[in-house]
Amino acid sequence: MLTRISIAGTLCLLLSTLGCGGPSDGSAPLRGRATLRGQPIQVTGREDGLGWVKLKLLPADATANDSAKIVEAGISPEGNFQIQKHNGNGKAGLLPGKYRLGLEVEDNGKRLYPEHELARTKIVRELPPPEGELVLDFGSP
Repeated sequence: MLTRISIAGTLCLLLSTLGCGGPSDGSAPLRGRATLRGQPIQVTGREDGLGWVKLKLLPADATANDSAKIVEAGISPEGNFQIQKHNGNGKAGLLPGKYRLGLEVEDNGKRLYPEHELARTKIVRELPPPEGELVLDFGSP
């Protein structure tokens, strides 16, 4: 009887310290708008899966080859994006910190704007931004 009570007590204590959603790691969803020289980035072949525009983020202290830490989001024809879940850690959104921001653009099998790809980008931002939404123009970072 005493063992059953102590097991139940320990279980209750453990659950109360975890809370309903578990401990918060500070991650948050990120949304925003990405453009090139003030205009949404247009590609043909989106409907056929032959063209896309992606925002790629990598912690500033990681290398471009560390694919497990890369977070990506599709950018809509209007330039909007939203990151709900971090690819590498399964958490909601991004952990706060400095990130390198890159752009991947494919148009009917041809890579466009390689100077803005993650391996070459010079754009680093503290995320999430204090204003809540990231507005980024790759033509004038």
